Amino acid sequence: MNPKVKDAIQAALDRCFTMNAICDRMVYVMHSQWYLSDFAKMFHEKIAHDYPDWADKLGKLLLGEGEDVIRGPIDSQAQTYRSPGQMLEKYRDEVLITRRMIGDAYYSAFDNAEAGVAACLCDILEDFQEDMVARAILMAGKAARYGDNFAEFDSDTKLFFD
Repeated sequence: MNPKVKDAIQAALDRCFTMNAICDRMVYVMHSQWYLSDFAKMFHEKIAHDYPDWADKLGKLLLGEGEDVIRGPIDSQAQTYRSPGQMLEKYRDEVLITRRMIGDAYYSAFDNAEAGVAACLCDILEDFQEDMVARAILMAGKAARYGDNFAEFDSDTKLFFD
């Protein structure tokens, strides 16, 4: 495998673990600052837990090509947020960065004639767009309507995950 392709996939894999840490921090803020127990639980189960799975998909791709997989460092997470709406806007932005990194890996594979790898990355990118990006955009848009009404936001949790 071309080293540029391997590095791009590894960067996307590392980013997925970073996203898991970012999401976990968001869950901690939801619990400790806003008491959003319902939303925090769903966000943790349906979003934060998915990122290691995305990393595994990328790791399996590298392993399938006979490459060694490492888990890069994860930075400390101590972000603060003014409101659930602002937090979910930030989440959306982080998801878009992650999508770009998976896309960069795809284009690196494509540009370096790694057709099989590019095809697998295309599938991963398409699934990520559908499963994570679309939801993040929708959630940020919905959350903006609640302002500081945290109780109503939490009671409407199912609207964000259906």
